[in-house]
Amino acid sequence: MKLSGVLQMKQANATSHPRASILTAARKRLQLETVRRKAAETSLMESRQHYGQLLVKSGLMKEQLRKLSLRILLARKEERKHISCELHDDITQILTGINGRSA
Repeated sequence: MKLSGVLQMKQANATSHPRASILTAARKRLQLETVRRKAAETSLMESRQHYGQLLVKSGLMKEQLRKLSLRILLARKEERKHISCELHDDITQILTGINGRSA
């Protein structure tokens, strides 16, 4: 009886050893995968933060562009008004000169 018990123990150890090495390898793979996933998560969080900052900057630049476009439009309007006044004055002087000569 003692001999069969010892044999059973040896058989159990022989079969559990491959299982243990399989489990150890699986645990190491899981740990490696966990490290990879945490690194990927960190990278994603950093990317999200970076793109959030870019989005804010983009909004600010869009507002600056809108204001600059408005200033350009107003400057063009003022320039047209100025040119119109000059043309009107020139034409008025010419017509006055013609009218004065014909009178």
